[in-house]
Amino acid sequence: MAIRFHVGPTPPPAPGRCTLWFDSPAPPALRREVDVELSHFPGSTRRHQGATAVEMCLHFVQHGGTGDLAVNPRVSISGVLCAYVLLQPSDAQQHAAVLTQVAHMADFQRDGDAVARMLFQGLALTLQACVTSQADALSTYKQCMLQIPRMLGGTGRDDVAVRTGIQTLGESLKLVEQGKIQRRVPTQRLAQYVMDAGVVGAGLVRALHIPPLGSPLTPDVLLSPFVRTRLDAERAHLVSVEGQGGWFHDVFLPAHVWTDCAPWWQPAGMVRTAGWCGLDETHPLHAVAQELQASETAPVTWMVPRRMNPFAGAMKAGRRFPVVLACVDDEGKTAPSQLHPQRVGHVVARAFG
Repeated sequence: MAIRFHVGPTPPPAPGRCTLWFDSPAPPALRREVDVELSHFPGSTRRHQGATAVEMCLHFVQHGGTGDLAVNPRVSISGVLCAYVLLQPSDAQQHAAVLTQVAHMADFQRDGDAVARMLFQGLALTLQACVTSQADALSTYKQCMLQIPRMLGGTGRDDVAVRTGIQTLGESLKLVEQGKIQRRVPTQRLAQYVMDAGVVGAGLVRALHIPPLGSPLTPDVLLSPFVRTRLDAERAHLVSVEGQGGWFHDVFLPAHVWTDCAPWWQPAGMVRTAGWCGLDETHPLHAVAQELQASETAPVTWMVPRRMNPFAGAMKAGRRFPVVLACVDDEGKTAPSQLHPQRVGHVVARAFG
């Protein structure tokens, strides 16, 4: 059965006999007795296995699933990969392992192998270019689909932007391996990374930058989240950066916590909807924030956000997802603390024993 595709924020003109809703929250138009959800967003009905919509699509086609209309209001790397699986099921199943890794890179910032990195970077750069040129959703999908066989075939290594972005991961990992970025694991569920003035130099913006989910690999970040998840995939990460006037501190959760489909560690007390996630008031991190605040001498606030949007753009206040504890000023922007990383690490460890 040939599948028609409808992508972008406008609803489809008419429902299919069996509509496949993929890589998006459940829409009001969903007919649960007829349609199929292939989504890892919270609240979705899961009939197919997988931590991501891509894996669910692979499971769907492997078991002979069909539909006549596929719909996704989002434009994303995972959405493009889902479309590829549904349109080219035989080819997709041959590359299932790589496609799964790329989905994990896009949605969870978990590192992949060399081919997965190449495909991720190629798709991320294409999406970025389409946003810049204001291409519509369908055109964006078509341009991204052209990249998939190129990258899977290895020709992407000739693209300078692809190669340069991937090299930044190796450079970031080397800083940790050489001890220039200090790493310690005080508890089973917490890793601490410390970037002192010697490694930060004049690159404070790079050291504090948090790349959004699905964004291309660039030199704009000093310690890549892909490096942190490569070393500590199932731990929270306390990242401390030395700057003028003190230390900047952020506590990151693994990015996979926004979905309840992920088979990896999830902190207790996670609350989720299709649009946001956060820790409930019983989580010990709230008490940690209060203790750090009581010890703080700088004019800053230790903040645990009530809600985090995994796919939000620039933040007006607070830090980007998946930061779950941050030190901010009166405007909600990251600000230096007077507390030393050793002190902060000792207190934060109590929340992640």
